[in-house]
Amino acid sequence: QMLTQVSTLFIHLVLLVPCYKQIQAGAPADIFISAANDQINVLQNSTPSKLVAGSRKNVVKNSLVLIVPTTFPISAGSAGLTSFNGLTNANITGIAIGDYRGTPPVVPAGIMPNKF
Repeated sequence: QMLTQVSTLFIHLVLLVPCYKQIQAGAPADIFISAANDQINVLQNSTPSKLVAGSRKNVVKNSLVLIVPTTFPISAGSAGLTSFNGLTNANITGIAIGDYRGTPPVVPAGIMPNKF
């Protein structure tokens, strides 16, 4: 909801929200916030670097989380689904994660579970 409020406040000022590949190719951006270091590293390691020296800052932190509905048939008490390791249970037939199939993969919510 917070991001929706922020975007509503500033949407009239935004002409283009470039992704890191567009910035790497020369698209202008005053601020770029990424959910993963990989995209920032690409911009920083570009020749010439697309980052102003000393401007890289960590402003937020994210974590990979496991969310299971309370009505899930494999409850924490019966099968020990209290961590990601429980996902190897044979009764689990599907897991939803972010898309990671891009070339290169660019959606951190999909990349991180596949690294795990």
